[in-house]
Amino acid sequence: MKNANFSGAELRKTNLAGADLKIAKFSRADLQRANLSGTNLFLADIFVAQLQSANLSSAELPRARLLGANLSGANLNDANLCNTDLSEADLQGADLSRAYLRETNLWNIRNWEDIESIKFAKIFKVENPPDGFIEWAQKNDAMMIESEDQWEFMLKEERSRKKAKTPQ
Repeated sequence: MKNANFSGAELRKTNLAGADLKIAKFSRADLQRANLSGTNLFLADIFVAQLQSANLSSAELPRARLLGANLSGANLNDANLCNTDLSEADLQGADLSRAYLRETNLWNIRNWEDIESIKFAKIFKVENPPDGFIEWAQKNDAMMIESEDQWEFMLKEERSRKKAKTPQ
């Protein structure tokens, strides 16, 4: 479905998990509660889309355009958001745990203080963060480290700790 045009489409609760949607267009689409986990959305245009409570865990979103998207309550854990444009996106209640945010444009993001989790997200070199965002993110266990290897090692350690705590 590379280059597909879903602009303005009603895709609530649609299962697109693992789909290859590179360069697809989702402008003003309704993707509320859609399953996009593991989906490749490289260079996708998701301008002003409704993604409330959508599952974007482990999605590949490098260089995607989510300008003005509503990501309230969205699951973005383990998502690759490198070089993504999140300008004016609403992040209230979003889960950004372990998300890769290097060089992500955060200009005028909304409700960032209400992000559900940003634990272990890599925020090194985010662009245009709102005043106070970096300090807030670090206080909430986001990682401001340059080394990819070090970040991957810390993620592996965290997963091992979590697995050890899980009852068998």
